[in-house]
Amino acid sequence: MLGRWLMKRLLTIAWIAVITPCFAQLDYMLKPAETILIHAPKNPKIDGRTFQIQADGFVVLPSVGRMHAGGVTLHTFQKSFASRLGQGSVDISVVAFRSPKANPPSR
Repeated sequence: MLGRWLMKRLLTIAWIAVITPCFAQLDYMLKPAETILIHAPKNPKIDGRTFQIQADGFVVLPSVGRMHAGGVTLHTFQKSFASRLGQGSVDISVVAFRSPKANPPSR
């Protein structure tokens, strides 16, 4: 009896540990100089490629053109991109995050 209860609890904890980072990244706010990886199986010009968000917050995508990404959540950008592409199954993830600028040492 205790074994089944413990197993259910452990599986629940494991599921939460795996699924939570996926949802957390959807709320992530994209920033200039970051790199995104796009999986769009129906578009070979884009599928599996990485693209950098430019300093002005836009990303240039083949077949799609310029799209505003900087200052937009990953989830919002993914929905907007799928709509513009006319494809439902699109997955976008951040693969290189912008590092904060280092402050010069004070003297």
